[in-house]
Amino acid sequence: MRAYPDRTDEHLAINAGRLGGMKTFRYTVVPDSSGPLPLPSATYVYFDVGAGGFRSSALTADRLMVAAGTEATASRPLPPALLAPEGPALAQRLTVIIPAWVWLLIGVAPPLAFLSRRLLRRRRRRPQVPAPTDVRSAGWEVEALVRELVPAPEALTDGSLVSALRTAGMDPALASRLVELRTRLQEARYGPGAGGVPGELAGEAHAIAVRLADGRRRRRYAAGGVLLLALATAPTASGQSLSPEWRYAHGGLHEAARAFADRVAAAPADPANWYDLGAAYYRLGQDGRAAAAWQQARRMAPRDRSIARALELVPPPESGSAARLWNAPVTWRELALAAAPLWLIGWGLLAIRSRRLRELGFACTGLVVLLTAAAGFLRERERRPLAVLLGKTTLQLSPHERAPSLAPLEPGTALIVVRHASGWTMVDAPGGRLGWVPSDSLTLLRGS
Repeated sequence: MRAYPDRTDEHLAINAGRLGGMKTFRYTVVPDSSGPLPLPSATYVYFDVGAGGFRSSALTADRLMVAAGTEATASRPLPPALLAPEGPALAQRLTVIIPAWVWLLIGVAPPLAFLSRRLLRRRRRRPQVPAPTDVRSAGWEVEALVRELVPAPEALTDGSLVSALRTAGMDPALASRLVELRTRLQEARYGPGAGGVPGELAGEAHAIAVRLADGRRRRRYAAGGVLLLALATAPTASGQSLSPEWRYAHGGLHEAARAFADRVAAAPADPANWYDLGAAYYRLGQDGRAAAAWQQARRMAPRDRSIARALELVPPPESGSAARLWNAPVTWRELALAAAPLWLIGWGLLAIRSRRLRELGFACTGLVVLLTAAAGFLRERERRPLAVLLGKTTLQLSPHERAPSLAPLEPGTALIVVRHASGWTMVDAPGGRLGWVPSDSLTLLRGS
């Protein structure tokens, strides 16, 4: 054990005209192992004022039982703060949303358009003649909106209809304008010389219909927002006290790790969930599991500083694993998204009759080729069946417990999975060593 002076407390008092009190010395004791800890005897010599001489007080020898700790030691450096879940990275969301035919169109359409530019004639844009407006289609939107607010508008006069619309929540000026417009549309439909509606009248009818529709939509969104705000601001003290972040901060690391694992299972594409899971494992002393979770987070967010600092706490055990676990500062999805607009810009510049712009277009297309090649390399590299060892184990010659041992493996070792067989996995360890390890002793890294 090691003892560190903590603090000294003094409590002074006056008794029968004499100054006295108590003095307490505090120490922090850190044992290095579990088991019985012997405490030596102690003797304290003091002067007894009443007896007029020195006396001694002795404490007999004893021993203290030290139990094995369930959590990691506090002397280890802590990882950076937990990350808030924000969902998958923007590049991953965009590449997943964009369908495959769009990528094919981006790659094929610009070259085809460039090659066929001189063969196809440009079609002149013909002036668009506005189609004659039908009175029924022009007034349908206004009549439908009026009937939604007032059940039977045909039974009311114009003044009563304005009052009914105002009661339904419509602005007074807008209600008067709507009733006037409805009357004009009815005259155009049923009056003498009924036929087409003037363009200005039809445009005014459409504008009012759009305005009323937007107003109803905003009211619905406002009501929904108020409801969501009420639910969000409701008392949730019990939920916050049981959150994995709360458990992590208050020492419930096992419960926090299980909760973070549930988050990973529900949203495996969020790097924050993997980082938080690794932080809980690290504080529990499970460095192999922490390294595996943080490596998975770095694949999804390679430039995150918190993840990079956390991985410095659990470095790979040897250079071979470090080379296998290397990650580029960008993902292949980000390279693909950067190449797509450059591809379009490059072919667009090639179509312009300018030497400098064409040279710039050739540079853009050449850069796109390099980015595409780099994206393909990174994607194929992530597709390798790479696993991280969770705990210390032994590489064995065959898949059974009594097989000869080939070499010890440390937690965090990067292994290439070759094949599986009944609870065992054949792996390629750093240094070109082939052997078998239990399947539950490693975890396979996912692609970003």
